[in-house]
Amino acid sequence: MKEYSSDQIRNVAVVSHDGAGKTALVESLLLTSGAVDFVGRGQDNKHIMDFEPEEIKRNVTIQLGMAPCEWHDHKVNFIDTPGYNEFHGEVRAALRACDGMLMVLSATTGVETDTVRAWDYAVELQMPRMAFINKMDVDGADFFGTIERMRELFGKAIMPLQIPIGEGANFEGVIDVAKMTAFTYKDGQPTEIAVPAHLIEKAQEIREMTVEAAAEGSDELLEIFRRRRTFVRRNSPRSTRRDDYRPCVSNYVW
Repeated sequence: MKEYSSDQIRNVAVVSHDGAGKTALVESLLLTSGAVDFVGRGQDNKHIMDFEPEEIKRNVTIQLGMAPCEWHDHKVNFIDTPGYNEFHGEVRAALRACDGMLMVLSATTGVETDTVRAWDYAVELQMPRMAFINKMDVDGADFFGTIERMRELFGKAIMPLQIPIGEGANFEGVIDVAKMTAFTYKDGQPTEIAVPAHLIEKAQEIREMTVEAAAEGSDELLEIFRRRRTFVRRNSPRSTRRDDYRPCVSNYVW
């Protein structure tokens, strides 16, 4: 078995309100990393993470489950947590033991009660937080409405790193607002494309908002942003942190 040093291990609690698709996302991450060869479907009640008889019967997560995988020579332990508020003690236990939180929200229902509860506890623990807006291909999906609600409740530091190309039945892919490039997907395989012309203005607007929010974490970076209005994202697999951005007089991001 491969051994990892402590600085190569990350423990991430994956939390959400019930029904947002948290377990399906964890299993997709395992599939992408190569940790598993296939994943089940929630609609068919065949999640590999929910294996206890009661979980299978009710098609819900009722206990913590660890999903380990390797990514860029790091071991990442995703801790799948229950979504029902009756098991919120499990969520709090997972957050106390983890390095960061991945919040999953449904694009159709947005910010819900347990979303706020878990986010507030992560803030109390002063831990890094990331959000993933799921179900973009479902009718009624509203990415920007969900983002706006998050900014109302959690503050203007909420900053999108990607925006969707289409919603619901028209969902085709995502735009990386840092690199200003886009990806479409077919049969699970990504294809890099130029940002669609009708979304360039929106992508630039979101990019400006995101970079400004990042800069507000540092007086020095904020002053640089005000003078130059642009940053370059370093080529790094690390999560977005303050030192992942450096000023540049050009308008290119890579």
